[in-house]
Amino acid sequence: MRRPPIVLVTGTAVFILILLGRQFYQRVHHGEEDFYGIAYSSMAWHVRLVNLPAGYSHDQVQQALQSQLDAVDKSLSSWRADSEVNEFNRSAPIGNWVACSPWLCEAVAKALVVSQLSHGAYDITVAPLVNLWGFGPQGRQEALPTQIQIEEAQKQMGWRHLHVRPGALMRDSPVHLDLSSVGEGVGVDAMGVWLERAGCQRYMIAVAGTLKTKGRRADGGLWHVAIERPDASGAALHELSLTDQAVSTSGSYRNFYMKDGISYSHTIDPFTGRPITHLGILVTVTIPPDASGQLDATYADALATALNVLGPDKGLALALRLNMAVFYVETSPKGWHELTTPQFKPWLRP
Repeated sequence: MRRPPIVLVTGTAVFILILLGRQFYQRVHHGEEDFYGIAYSSMAWHVRLVNLPAGYSHDQVQQALQSQLDAVDKSLSSWRADSEVNEFNRSAPIGNWVACSPWLCEAVAKALVVSQLSHGAYDITVAPLVNLWGFGPQGRQEALPTQIQIEEAQKQMGWRHLHVRPGALMRDSPVHLDLSSVGEGVGVDAMGVWLERAGCQRYMIAVAGTLKTKGRRADGGLWHVAIERPDASGAALHELSLTDQAVSTSGSYRNFYMKDGISYSHTIDPFTGRPITHLGILVTVTIPPDASGQLDATYADALATALNVLGPDKGLALALRLNMAVFYVETSPKGWHELTTPQFKPWLRP
Protein backbone atom coordinates (compact mmCIF):
# COMPACT_ATOMS: atom_id res chain seq x y z
CA MET A 1 0.00 0.00 0.00
CA ARG A 2 1.10 3.55 -0.52
CA ARG A 3 3.03 4.99 2.41
CA PRO A 4 4.45 8.40 3.24
CA PRO A 5 7.47 8.77 0.94
CA ILE A 6 9.83 9.96 3.69
CA VAL A 7 10.34 6.39 4.96
CA LEU A 8 11.69 3.63 2.76
CA VAL A 9 10.33 0.78 4.86
CA THR A 10 7.67 1.46 7.47
CA GLY A 11 6.66 -0.58 10.48
CA THR A 12 8.41 -3.79 9.56
CA ALA A 13 11.55 -5.56 10.57
CA VAL A 14 12.53 -8.56 8.44
CA PHE A 15 14.76 -7.64 5.53
CA ILE A 16 16.89 -9.42 3.04
CA LEU A 17 20.28 -8.22 4.17
CA ILE A 18 21.30 -7.38 0.64
CA LEU A 19 18.90 -4.45 0.95
CA LEU A 20 20.74 -3.25 4.03
CA GLY A 21 24.30 -3.76 2.83
CA ARG A 22 25.90 -6.21 0.48
CA GLN A 23 28.73 -6.93 2.90
CA PHE A 24 26.23 -8.76 5.13
CA TYR A 25 24.77 -11.02 2.48
CA GLN A 26 25.78 -14.10 0.55
CA ARG A 27 27.24 -13.51 -2.85
CA VAL A 28 25.10 -14.19 -5.90
CA HIS A 29 25.91 -17.66 -7.18
CA HIS A 30 26.29 -18.50 -10.85
CA GLY A 31 22.84 -18.94 -12.33
CA GLU A 32 21.11 -16.56 -9.89
CA GLU A 33 19.50 -13.30 -10.91
CA ASP A 34 18.60 -10.34 -8.70
CA PHE A 35 15.74 -7.87 -9.16
CA TYR A 36 14.99 -4.77 -7.09
CA GLY A 37 12.44 -1.98 -6.93
CA ILE A 38 10.06 0.08 -4.85
CA ALA A 39 6.57 -1.15 -4.06
CA TYR A 40 3.68 1.11 -3.06
CA SER A 41 5.86 4.23 -3.40
CA SER A 42 7.93 3.53 -0.30
CA MET A 43 8.73 -0.17 0.28
CA ALA A 44 11.83 -1.90 -1.01
CA TRP A 45 11.31 -5.19 -2.80
CA HIS A 46 13.87 -7.80 -3.84
CA VAL A 47 13.63 -11.02 -5.81
CA ARG A 48 16.40 -13.55 -6.38
CA LEU A 49 15.82 -16.33 -8.92
CA VAL A 50 17.72 -19.42 -9.85
CA ASN A 51 17.88 -18.96 -13.64
CA LEU A 52 15.77 -16.65 -15.73
CA PRO A 53 12.49 -18.14 -16.97
CA ALA A 54 12.73 -19.44 -20.53
CA GLY A 55 12.06 -16.81 -23.15
CA TYR A 56 12.42 -13.81 -20.82
CA SER A 57 15.20 -11.27 -20.53
CA HIS A 58 16.25 -9.74 -17.22
CA ASP A 59 14.51 -6.48 -18.11
CA GLN A 60 11.29 -8.25 -19.04
CA VAL A 61 11.18 -10.06 -15.68
CA GLN A 62 11.93 -6.80 -13.86
CA GLN A 63 9.07 -5.05 -15.63
CA ALA A 64 6.66 -7.93 -15.05
CA LEU A 65 7.39 -8.08 -11.33
CA GLN A 66 6.98 -4.34 -10.91
CA SER A 67 3.72 -4.52 -12.87
CA GLN A 68 2.37 -7.09 -10.44
CA LEU A 69 3.09 -4.80 -7.51
CA ASP A 70 1.59 -1.80 -9.26
CA ALA A 71 -1.60 -3.79 -9.89
CA VAL A 72 -1.81 -4.76 -6.21
CA ASP A 73 -1.33 -1.13 -5.22
CA LYS A 74 -4.13 -0.04 -7.57
CA SER A 75 -6.40 -2.61 -5.94
CA LEU A 76 -5.60 -2.44 -2.23
CA SER A 77 -4.05 0.93 -1.42
CA SER A 78 -5.72 3.09 1.21
CA TRP A 79 -3.41 5.92 0.15
CA ARG A 80 -4.71 6.49 -3.37
CA ALA A 81 -8.21 7.75 -4.08
CA ASP A 82 -8.61 5.67 -7.24
CA SER A 83 -7.90 2.29 -5.63
CA GLU A 84 -10.43 -0.52 -5.73
CA VAL A 85 -10.61 -0.72 -1.95
CA ASN A 86 -11.39 2.99 -1.63
CA GLU A 87 -14.06 2.68 -4.29
CA PHE A 88 -15.58 -0.15 -2.24
CA ASN A 89 -15.42 1.98 0.90
CA ARG A 90 -17.09 4.92 -0.84
CA SER A 91 -19.84 3.26 -2.79
CA ALA A 92 -20.41 -0.45 -2.04
CA PRO A 93 -24.12 -0.71 -1.13
CA ILE A 94 -24.84 -2.15 2.28
CA GLY A 95 -26.16 -5.70 2.09
CA ASN A 96 -25.37 -6.24 -1.60
CA TRP A 97 -22.63 -8.32 -3.18
CA VAL A 98 -20.07 -6.34 -5.16
CA ALA A 99 -17.80 -7.88 -7.78
CA CYS A 100 -14.13 -7.53 -6.80
CA SER A 101 -10.73 -8.40 -8.19
CA PRO A 102 -8.96 -11.58 -7.07
CA TRP A 103 -6.44 -9.41 -5.16
CA LEU A 104 -9.16 -7.83 -3.05
CA CYS A 105 -11.31 -10.93 -2.54
CA GLU A 106 -8.41 -13.15 -1.56
CA ALA A 107 -6.89 -10.56 0.75
CA VAL A 108 -10.17 -10.11 2.59
CA ALA A 109 -10.82 -13.85 2.78
CA LYS A 110 -7.42 -14.54 4.34
CA ALA A 111 -7.74 -11.58 6.67
CA LEU A 112 -11.06 -12.87 7.97
CA VAL A 113 -9.49 -16.25 8.74
CA VAL A 114 -6.87 -14.52 10.89
CA SER A 115 -9.53 -12.36 12.54
CA GLN A 116 -11.33 -15.54 13.53
CA LEU A 117 -8.15 -17.21 14.82
CA SER A 118 -7.18 -14.16 16.84
CA HIS A 119 -10.71 -13.57 18.15
CA GLY A 120 -10.77 -10.12 16.59
CA ALA A 121 -7.33 -8.87 17.58
CA TYR A 122 -6.75 -8.59 13.85
CA ASP A 123 -9.41 -6.46 12.18
CA ILE A 124 -9.20 -4.98 8.67
CA THR A 125 -12.04 -2.57 9.50
CA VAL A 126 -9.78 -0.72 11.96
CA ALA A 127 -9.38 2.27 9.61
CA PRO A 128 -11.44 4.68 11.76
CA LEU A 129 -9.02 4.15 14.65
CA VAL A 130 -5.93 4.23 12.43
CA ASN A 131 -7.06 7.58 11.06
CA LEU A 132 -8.07 8.88 14.48
CA TRP A 133 -4.60 8.22 15.88
CA GLY A 134 -2.90 9.91 12.93
CA PHE A 135 -1.54 6.91 11.03
CA GLY A 136 -3.85 7.15 8.01
CA PRO A 137 -3.66 9.23 4.84
CA GLN A 138 -4.92 12.37 6.64
CA GLY A 139 -1.96 12.40 9.02
CA ARG A 140 -1.77 13.45 12.65
CA GLN A 141 -3.89 15.90 14.53
CA GLU A 142 -2.37 18.12 17.20
CA ALA A 143 -4.49 16.73 20.03
CA LEU A 144 -4.71 13.08 21.03
CA PRO A 145 -8.11 11.39 20.60
CA THR A 146 -10.57 11.56 23.47
CA GLN A 147 -12.24 8.47 24.88
CA ILE A 148 -15.52 9.58 23.32
CA GLN A 149 -13.86 9.83 19.90
CA ILE A 150 -12.32 6.39 20.35
CA GLU A 151 -15.66 4.82 21.24
CA GLU A 152 -17.35 6.49 18.27
CA ALA A 153 -14.64 5.12 15.96
CA GLN A 154 -15.07 1.62 17.40
CA LYS A 155 -18.77 1.75 16.56
CA GLN A 156 -17.78 2.07 12.89
CA MET A 157 -15.74 -1.16 12.96
CA GLY A 158 -16.32 -4.89 12.98
CA TRP A 159 -14.76 -7.59 10.84
CA ARG A 160 -17.86 -9.76 11.24
CA HIS A 161 -19.73 -7.29 9.04
CA LEU A 162 -17.66 -8.44 6.06
CA HIS A 163 -18.57 -11.40 3.87
CA VAL A 164 -16.68 -12.89 0.96
CA ARG A 165 -17.39 -15.41 -1.77
CA PRO A 166 -15.44 -16.13 -4.96
CA GLY A 167 -15.26 -12.91 -6.94
CA ALA A 168 -17.40 -10.77 -4.62
CA LEU A 169 -17.56 -8.98 -1.27
CA MET A 170 -20.43 -7.73 0.85
CA ARG A 171 -20.67 -5.57 3.95
CA ASP A 172 -23.81 -5.59 6.10
CA SER A 173 -22.80 -2.39 7.90
CA PRO A 174 -20.94 0.71 6.62
CA VAL A 175 -17.50 -0.49 7.72
CA HIS A 176 -14.40 0.54 5.77
CA LEU A 177 -11.63 -1.78 4.64
CA ASP A 178 -7.97 -1.08 5.43
CA LEU A 179 -5.71 -3.73 3.91
CA SER A 180 -2.38 -2.04 4.62
CA SER A 181 -1.52 -4.87 7.00
CA VAL A 182 -1.46 -7.43 4.17
CA GLY A 183 -0.13 -5.31 1.31
CA GLU A 184 3.37 -6.75 1.59
CA GLY A 185 2.11 -10.31 1.62
CA VAL A 186 -0.23 -9.83 -1.32
CA GLY A 187 2.65 -8.29 -3.28
CA VAL A 188 4.93 -11.22 -2.50
CA ASP A 189 2.24 -13.71 -3.51
CA ALA A 190 1.46 -11.80 -6.71
CA MET A 191 5.08 -11.91 -7.82
CA GLY A 192 5.26 -15.59 -6.86
CA VAL A 193 2.25 -16.41 -9.01
CA TRP A 194 3.80 -14.68 -12.01
CA LEU A 195 7.16 -16.41 -11.53
CA GLU A 196 5.64 -19.86 -11.23
CA ARG A 197 3.48 -19.34 -14.29
CA ALA A 198 6.69 -18.40 -16.10
CA GLY A 199 8.27 -21.67 -14.94
CA CYS A 200 10.35 -20.54 -11.93
CA GLN A 201 10.44 -22.94 -8.98
CA ARG A 202 13.47 -21.71 -7.03
CA TYR A 203 13.33 -18.20 -5.68
CA MET A 204 13.28 -15.79 -2.80
CA ILE A 205 10.80 -12.89 -2.87
CA ALA A 206 10.63 -10.06 -0.34
CA VAL A 207 8.56 -6.92 0.03
CA ALA A 208 9.74 -5.00 3.08
CA GLY A 209 9.00 -7.25 6.09
CA THR A 210 7.33 -10.17 4.31
CA LEU A 211 8.99 -12.80 2.15
CA LYS A 212 8.86 -16.33 0.92
CA THR A 213 11.43 -18.82 -0.26
CA LYS A 214 10.91 -21.77 -2.54
CA GLY A 215 13.32 -24.54 -3.39
CA ARG A 216 17.05 -24.06 -2.88
CA ARG A 217 19.74 -21.76 -4.15
CA ALA A 218 21.80 -22.44 -7.25
CA ASP A 219 24.49 -24.16 -5.17
CA GLY A 220 21.90 -26.34 -3.40
CA GLY A 221 22.07 -24.31 -0.19
CA LEU A 222 19.28 -22.76 1.84
CA TRP A 223 18.15 -19.17 1.54
CA HIS A 224 19.62 -17.01 4.30
CA VAL A 225 17.67 -13.98 5.50
CA ALA A 226 17.89 -11.85 8.60
CA ILE A 227 15.75 -10.43 11.35
CA GLU A 228 16.78 -6.85 11.91
CA ARG A 229 17.76 -5.66 15.39
CA PRO A 230 14.78 -3.75 16.84
CA ASP A 231 16.74 -0.52 17.10
CA ALA A 232 16.44 0.65 13.48
CA SER A 233 20.20 0.23 13.08
CA GLY A 234 19.91 -2.04 10.06
CA ALA A 235 22.12 -4.64 11.75
CA ALA A 236 21.12 -8.30 11.94
CA LEU A 237 19.72 -9.73 15.16
CA HIS A 238 19.44 -13.31 13.85
CA GLU A 239 19.83 -15.08 10.54
CA LEU A 240 17.37 -17.67 9.33
CA SER A 241 18.11 -20.55 6.96
CA LEU A 242 14.98 -21.29 4.96
CA THR A 243 13.40 -23.24 2.20
CA ASP A 244 9.70 -23.43 1.33
CA GLN A 245 8.58 -20.97 3.98
CA ALA A 246 6.59 -17.75 4.10
CA VAL A 247 7.89 -15.29 6.69
CA SER A 248 6.57 -12.01 8.02
CA THR A 249 7.53 -9.62 10.77
CA SER A 250 5.55 -6.90 12.46
CA GLY A 251 7.12 -4.40 14.83
CA SER A 252 6.50 -1.15 16.64
CA TYR A 253 9.97 0.36 16.72
CA ARG A 254 9.97 2.05 13.30
CA ASN A 255 6.52 3.56 12.85
CA PHE A 256 5.46 5.56 15.90
CA TYR A 257 5.37 9.10 17.21
CA MET A 258 6.19 10.69 20.54
CA LYS A 259 3.96 13.10 22.41
CA ASP A 260 4.58 14.37 25.93
CA GLY A 261 7.23 11.72 26.40
CA ILE A 262 4.94 8.82 25.45
CA SER A 263 5.43 6.61 22.39
CA TYR A 264 2.37 5.84 20.26
CA SER A 265 2.69 2.81 17.98
CA HIS A 266 1.07 2.55 14.55
CA THR A 267 -0.37 -0.82 15.59
CA ILE A 268 -3.84 -0.26 17.05
CA ASP A 269 -5.59 -2.69 19.40
CA PRO A 270 -9.22 -2.92 18.22
CA PHE A 271 -10.39 -3.83 21.72
CA THR A 272 -8.93 -0.82 23.55
CA GLY A 273 -9.08 1.48 20.55
CA ARG A 274 -5.56 2.63 21.35
CA PRO A 275 -2.01 1.93 20.17
CA ILE A 276 -0.55 -1.23 21.67
CA THR A 277 1.20 -0.82 25.03
CA HIS A 278 2.59 -4.31 25.75
CA LEU A 279 6.35 -4.92 25.93
CA GLY A 280 6.65 -6.67 22.57
CA ILE A 281 8.54 -4.67 19.95
CA LEU A 282 8.95 -7.28 17.21
CA VAL A 283 7.36 -10.54 16.18
CA THR A 284 8.29 -12.87 13.32
CA VAL A 285 6.22 -15.79 12.09
CA THR A 286 7.17 -18.47 9.56
CA ILE A 287 4.62 -20.77 7.99
CA PRO A 288 5.06 -23.84 5.77
CA PRO A 289 3.17 -24.56 2.54
CA ASP A 290 -0.56 -25.15 2.92
CA ALA A 291 -2.30 -28.42 2.15
CA SER A 292 -2.20 -27.65 -1.57
CA GLY A 293 1.54 -26.95 -1.45
CA GLN A 294 1.17 -23.18 -1.79
CA LEU A 295 3.24 -20.71 0.22
CA ASP A 296 0.91 -18.02 1.54
CA ALA A 297 2.73 -14.78 2.32
CA THR A 298 -0.56 -12.89 2.68
CA TYR A 299 -1.61 -15.20 5.49
CA ALA A 300 1.81 -14.83 7.14
CA ASP A 301 1.55 -11.04 6.89
CA ALA A 302 -1.86 -10.99 8.57
CA LEU A 303 -0.70 -13.40 11.27
CA ALA A 304 2.31 -11.22 12.09
CA THR A 305 0.05 -8.21 12.58
CA ALA A 306 -2.34 -10.20 14.75
CA LEU A 307 0.53 -11.46 16.89
CA ASN A 308 1.87 -7.92 17.21
CA VAL A 309 -1.51 -6.71 18.45
CA LEU A 310 -1.77 -9.58 20.94
CA GLY A 311 1.75 -9.15 22.34
CA PRO A 312 4.11 -11.84 23.64
CA ASP A 313 1.91 -13.34 26.37
CA LYS A 314 -1.30 -13.82 24.41
CA GLY A 315 0.49 -14.22 21.09
CA LEU A 316 2.72 -17.05 22.24
CA ALA A 317 -0.25 -18.81 23.79
CA LEU A 318 -2.05 -18.64 20.44
CA ALA A 319 1.06 -19.73 18.54
CA LEU A 320 1.58 -22.74 20.79
CA ARG A 321 -2.07 -23.73 20.48
CA LEU A 322 -1.81 -23.58 16.68
CA ASN A 323 1.71 -25.10 16.47
CA MET A 324 3.10 -21.99 14.79
CA ALA A 325 6.75 -21.00 14.46
CA VAL A 326 6.92 -17.60 16.17
CA PHE A 327 9.72 -15.39 17.50
CA TYR A 328 9.14 -12.37 19.77
CA VAL A 329 11.39 -9.64 21.08
CA GLU A 330 10.16 -7.71 24.09
CA THR A 331 11.71 -4.87 26.02
CA SER A 332 13.29 -5.60 29.39
CA PRO A 333 15.39 -3.73 31.97
CA LYS A 334 18.49 -5.11 30.22
CA GLY A 335 17.46 -3.99 26.76
CA TRP A 336 15.36 -6.73 25.20
CA HIS A 337 14.43 -10.35 25.72
CA GLU A 338 13.75 -13.05 23.10
CA LEU A 339 10.93 -15.58 23.20
CA THR A 340 10.30 -18.37 20.69
CA THR A 341 8.05 -21.32 20.15
CA PRO A 342 9.79 -24.70 19.61
CA GLN A 343 8.69 -24.70 15.97
CA PHE A 344 10.75 -21.58 15.22
CA LYS A 345 14.10 -22.75 16.54
CA PRO A 346 15.04 -25.06 13.61
CA TRP A 347 15.06 -22.06 11.25
CA LEU A 348 17.62 -20.12 13.29
CA ARG A 349 20.96 -20.31 11.56
CA PRO A 350 23.70 -21.75 13.82
